[in-house]
Amino acid sequence: MMRGFGFFVAGLFFGLPCAAAAKDMTFDIIYQNHTNVVVADGVITADTPDAFRAFLASEPFDGFDFLIDLNSPGGNLWGGMELGRMIRAEGLTARVMAYPPRISSEGSWNPSEEPGMCMSACALAFLGGEDRKVENGLLGFHQFSSAVNAQGEVADLYETETITQVLSGRVHEYIEEMGVSATLFSKMSRTLPEEMYLPNTQEREELKIVTYSYFRDFVMEPQAGGVIARASNPRNAEGRNVVSGITAYCEEGTPFLRLSQPAHYRTINLDWIRQSEEYLRGFTLRANRSVQFVEYPVSHVRLLSGGPDVADIRLDQRGVDMLVSGATGVVEMPAAGGRSMYFEMKPTEADRNILDGAFRLCVDASKSLPKAAPTEVIEGYRDFVGDYSIYLAAWSDPNAQALRQLDRLYADSVTFYGKEISRAALMEEKRAFAERWPVRNYSARRSTFESSCGSDVCAVSATIDWRADSPARGKSATGEAWYELTFDKATGRIIAEDGRSTRN
Repeated sequence: MMRGFGFFVAGLFFGLPCAAAAKDMTFDIIYQNHTNVVVADGVITADTPDAFRAFLASEPFDGFDFLIDLNSPGGNLWGGMELGRMIRAEGLTARVMAYPPRISSEGSWNPSEEPGMCMSACALAFLGGEDRKVENGLLGFHQFSSAVNAQGEVADLYETETITQVLSGRVHEYIEEMGVSATLFSKMSRTLPEEMYLPNTQEREELKIVTYSYFRDFVMEPQAGGVIARASNPRNAEGRNVVSGITAYCEEGTPFLRLSQPAHYRTINLDWIRQSEEYLRGFTLRANRSVQFVEYPVSHVRLLSGGPDVADIRLDQRGVDMLVSGATGVVEMPAAGGRSMYFEMKPTEADRNILDGAFRLCVDASKSLPKAAPTEVIEGYRDFVGDYSIYLAAWSDPNAQALRQLDRLYADSVTFYGKEISRAALMEEKRAFAERWPVRNYSARRSTFESSCGSDVCAVSATIDWRADSPARGKSATGEAWYELTFDKATGRIIAEDGRSTRN
């Protein structure tokens, strides 16, 4: 505990896994094929973030998927939040899981999973996960106590109230920073330090304590004399599946769904559509937790090119009823094409009302949703415009994740603003900049893209808007720049980078 300012662990934990073990949190790693699992076990102290930092300095990762499994009765409030921020910066998926102790003589370690627990300060650290999952473990929250001051003495009423207000603000800010509903803070505040709030599966989803890949929380928007309903969930776009957004609407009484992919994904080109349409088998909707399904023929599916929208699906009343109740949908085509289109909807009561409005209050077909870009445009850009956007999205990620991705995008030798340097030297430049400006956002103005290709290379440029922040230094910067990347056509890797500021 941080001299009384941390969370308190109550008698609730007797008999739970590892509750009696009062050791400080340690870190270890399990290598599972291409997945690395960090095992974080023990009480969180003020020194835990430093221990985690030292663990990361040992460069333990050797894979593609990175998780952290937490098992802790709690501990230091500040240590928990700082650990959570470090977990987020590393782009780790957080889970609640326990493992039997490692035997020091083991050459390799592949222990069996056990239900774990993650309470109070650990639960705050858990919120730092880029993705967050709780299966059989226990996750618990409660209010903090500030009745004891930094000298270990009982504080007077004024001091207690002052400390409580400061801590309340910091915890509230942290919860919102992690993308979790602020309602969680209210529930924590109503749970005494000697008690524990254990949210059930539904509450964990509603409060966004855990992440999920299905679609809900639709937003109604006016459009061309009618309304449309939109929902997004980038987590659904994983592996070959590209669907990250759904738009529900109707034209002239006919209901439609439009499927979209993340803006930084490589756009679909006409050649891919021609090849896919040869094998396209239609679209299937299946009701959640039911054997009911509806199949639509190929004529109901239109693949889209040149932008984030990838498919329009024409429905009927059967499909509308199924969607509003909750369903999974899949565009039926071979996965060998490199892309798949799949989604699941679990609408709330509010969602059902919004979807009903979007399917009844039709938009004007002559002024409908923006159509995909002309084929000639994407034929000129080929796939390197998509690669350019992927680069900007990667550079906008948290530091560790961004640097891992950029290291894979550059060639071994790069012409960097007119100077020939090695990839290793370039990555040191990027690392120094990332540490100075850990929060970045880069986006290209799509209408400004220009490309030119020779026999071996393609150069792609655009005007970008950027913002960089350093919370630790209290500094921020914004600007506009012309930015150019040159790609090796054979490998797809970046061989040159250039640019100039057009507005600071």
